[in-house]
Amino acid sequence: MTRLRKSLMWFFVLLGVKLSVVVGALTWLSSDHGNDWIRRQVVDLTNENVHAGRLEIGGLNTNLLSRLALDGIVFRDATGVKLVELDAVELQFDLSGVWRKEIRISELALERPWVHTSMDQDGQLDLLWALAGPSQQTQSPSAAWSGLDWRIGVERFSLRDGTVRVDDQRDPAASVLLEAISVESAVHIFERVVGLQGLRVDLDAVEPLDLHMGVTGVVGLHDGDLRAHDLRLMVGESKFLFNGGVNTWETRPIFDLSVTANPLSNADLRRFIGESGPNADLVLNISVAGPLDDVKVAGNVDTNHGVVDFQVWVDTDVHPIEWSIGLETEGLNVDQITSAVPEKTHLVLASQMSGQGTDWPDGLVADVTVAGGSQVLWGESVENLQVVAHLENGVVDISRFFADHPVGTVNVTGAVNVLDSTGDLGVDLQVPALARLKRFGLPGYGGAIAYSGVVEASWVDSAHIVGTTHGKIHGQRL
Repeated sequence: MTRLRKSLMWFFVLLGVKLSVVVGALTWLSSDHGNDWIRRQVVDLTNENVHAGRLEIGGLNTNLLSRLALDGIVFRDATGVKLVELDAVELQFDLSGVWRKEIRISELALERPWVHTSMDQDGQLDLLWALAGPSQQTQSPSAAWSGLDWRIGVERFSLRDGTVRVDDQRDPAASVLLEAISVESAVHIFERVVGLQGLRVDLDAVEPLDLHMGVTGVVGLHDGDLRAHDLRLMVGESKFLFNGGVNTWETRPIFDLSVTANPLSNADLRRFIGESGPNADLVLNISVAGPLDDVKVAGNVDTNHGVVDFQVWVDTDVHPIEWSIGLETEGLNVDQITSAVPEKTHLVLASQMSGQGTDWPDGLVADVTVAGGSQVLWGESVENLQVVAHLENGVVDISRFFADHPVGTVNVTGAVNVLDSTGDLGVDLQVPALARLKRFGLPGYGGAIAYSGVVEASWVDSAHIVGTTHGKIHGQRL
């Protein structure tokens, strides 16, 4: 036998031995004993790397090549309190493309996941504490996700009958309970692209409000840009539609997002604001644009009894923050919208408020302007309404308040101290026809009257006002 033949013979012998060892190892690892050994390794490795918790897995079954099943999964904190539980996890996969850095998962299913975590007085969740320890606050800028050089596709991800409870020790009323959670989606990941297609989420938000919620649509992350296409959110009876997204959302989020709510259910709104909420459904249109530290929000609300246009701008990149809010309507019948305003009120006005800070009273400065046309306020016609005021340190300085009523006109300037409930106002009142007072139960008067002077007032509430006045009254043909 030549040397070459001997070398080849020993090569194939060694190759056969190695293959036998590999096949034997795979066979043993796929057996009950091998599966249990893998289970213990997973549990031990996990418990060595968590901060103060313990993982338990009741059973593991896998053939290593196409299937993995886990059951009886429990995660406890250091005292033994159960924080997470899953009845089962089922994974069906295909590793034939692993040499091309490709993993295809035909199904990933989570059965009855249950999470119960609590937030302490410092805002720390006990589940995150058990997993990773105290949260670390950092001021360094966020780094963009570098992505994966593997191609991973999940044809069907499902989560069935989940429950999540978050107890808030700071405010028990803010605790959250979500039940009957179900999720279905296809998931695709490659490099810096993550796509969720056919997404469907359903759940019951039991606490703090009893509402059913659902999500359907397409969501994706592409090179750091988070995008949504016809993403539909149902909250109770309200339906929201999202299009657009947030660019560079990991580092400096820049919004390019449109949101439509049709309908924005009056029943849902009344859950939040009580019986003073709207009497009928609304339609809401919103656009959000710009970076998070200089964001602009614009849109309108259609009430079926008039439309309100609004604009909001916030710059959080300065201290104190700067902001502005604008509202405008060409005709809004407020009394038809809410029972909180029983008297006829038809608004035609434009208002603008801009300022700095949000902390009342010392940290809030604002300028307010209101320009109103022919309208009705609490049953009274007002042909012209003008307001110019400045708010600072809890004091409202009124440089102009003018109202034109069928009975007369009033012009007010001065200051109102909201903190100590006092006011010092200059008032100019013109009543050109006293006969018009008849509609207020004051018959028998004629001629005209005018008043110019100062009113000093203090109050406890709207029913207990004490005031003094000094000025001049002029009458004509009384």
